Amino acid sequence: TSTDGITWTSRTAVGANEWSSVTYGNGLFVAVAAYSIDYVMTSPDGVMWTAYTAAEANNWRSISYGNGLFVAVSSDGIHQVMTSPDGATWSAQPAAEQNSWNSVTSGNGLFVVVGGH
Repeated sequence: TSTDGITWTSRTAVGANEWSSVTYGNGLFVAVAAYSIDYVMTSPDGVMWTAYTAAEANNWRSISYGNGLFVAVSSDGIHQVMTSPDGATWSAQPAAEQNSWNSVTSGNGLFVVVGGH
């Protein structure tokens, strides 16, 4: 964590996972992992974290928040999108097509995802 982007303090995650992305929304930090047992963790302050199970055991690459919803995308699996209103309870969603999705962002009322085969 950092308050100024210059001086950083190391924090302990809930597991030795390959954490791939973090976002902030609705008063909560939410991170997703590429490979782990607990694929999601949340924190109200960026210091203390709680682990949650993802909707699918995929390689979750990116997460974003918008329109009252957390959205994460995966580079593998059957359902390569998962959504959550609270960061704790996740639902699998079908992607527009099977792809190696790498990043998701939100803005102007839309979620935009990029990837490659």
